[in-house]
Amino acid sequence: MSRYYVRYKSGECETVIRELVNHGKTIYEPSVFPDAVSVACEVVDRSFKNLCLLLKRLNELGYLFQHPEDALVEACSDDVAAIDNVEAQMGVVPLVVRKWYERIKSVDFTQQETQMFSNDGSPCVPVSGLGLNTPLVFLSLPKCLLLQEDLCKQAASVGDDPSHWKRFLPLGAWASNSNPKGFSLASLRVLRCRVLQ
Repeated sequence: MSRYYVRYKSGECETVIRELVNHGKTIYEPSVFPDAVSVACEVVDRSFKNLCLLLKRLNELGYLFQHPEDALVEACSDDVAAIDNVEAQMGVVPLVVRKWYERIKSVDFTQQETQMFSNDGSPCVPVSGLGLNTPLVFLSLPKCLLLQEDLCKQAASVGDDPSHWKRFLPLGAWASNSNPKGFSLASLRVLRCRVLQ
């Protein structure tokens, strides 16, 4: 074990991530890369454990997912191959995104619309309206690519240049300003997530 992973495990999480992010593309140097991979795997492992706990608790509260089949799905070998497909089409994905999609196919905590409010507008269950907040959504990579294709078509249909969407991998959620959340590719960084401006 080398220094970043050991420090991350001992509780220096934010500092370690900040330092790895500051490496930029030098993250792929042999003296840093194995350690960065270990940290990225640990980040994803912890995320998956927390997502499992959230899913369990939401189910216990009676929360209904809009797409229960996509709520939390572990990746299989076909999903791992989808990462290579994305990189072939769009360029390198950030290291932690690669590790994420190697472990997790999809996360979609969007709430079922019928559970938002009762017919008279009053809350119908204790979790009513919880989904009005920005839900956690990471679509599967094939669905991300379909969404990207739709964004390109929409841009072209209104006379905008769709080329900026061709390097943007939308994840399926939208920011409060109605812009899609996702990643601009190619990115040789550990983590890079932004809303397209």
